[in-house]
Amino acid sequence: MATSVSSNLNVDSIVSALMKPYQEKVSKVNSEISSYQVTLSNLSKLTSSLTSLKTSLETIESNEKTALTPEKLKESVKSFVKEFNSATTLTRSSKDMSVNRLTQQLRSEIDPIAAREIGLSFDKTGVAVFNEVKFDAMSKDDSAGLNAAVNKIFDKALATNSSMDRMLKDGGKLDLTEATYTKKVTELTTKKEKMEDQLGGYESKYRRQYNALEKALIVMDSNQAMMANLLKTSA
Repeated sequence: MATSVSSNLNVDSIVSALMKPYQEKVSKVNSEISSYQVTLSNLSKLTSSLTSLKTSLETIESNEKTALTPEKLKESVKSFVKEFNSATTLTRSSKDMSVNRLTQQLRSEIDPIAAREIGLSFDKTGVAVFNEVKFDAMSKDDSAGLNAAVNKIFDKALATNSSMDRMLKDGGKLDLTEATYTKKVTELTTKKEKMEDQLGGYESKYRRQYNALEKALIVMDSNQAMMANLLKTSA
């Protein structure tokens, strides 16, 4: 009876081990793509937050042309605090230093004396704080002083070429940063697709090589077994 002969070569394990370095390279590129996509998502959120922040500043600044009611002014300042703190959280998570320092630069463009007069301040961590009691007291006791203070708080922050203007204008810092990261994602995606195409070729090549080796080993083992039988018979 013929005896089946097999090699001890585990082709699947060998090919898997040989493919691992290539797969790790693809995984690394995938991680880079994911990182840039998270950055782009945060940039989109930041743009939206800064736009809302600018709107709140413009609402307060409009008081200079058309007087707002104390209630409307108060709500606008509260809106500024909310949007400023939201933008601060987003900018601090950015690895781009000019973006990271944006709200810090914006804070330096706010008139500190006028801000304090209406109850607006910033704590040691840069978080905006609004003292509504102080605002209400000034609104009641010195409405003219309140309007004067409000009208000059954000003049510099809303000026052309202010930190916010440089960030939000068409072709500004945020647009350029978004374009840079979008390009990175496109380039890395193309690189990943090319690497994935190559993976199939590498795997096919290794399987051909080691399947051929396995067959050669089987033939060799079979010949050895046959020779052994012949020698045994002749003895």
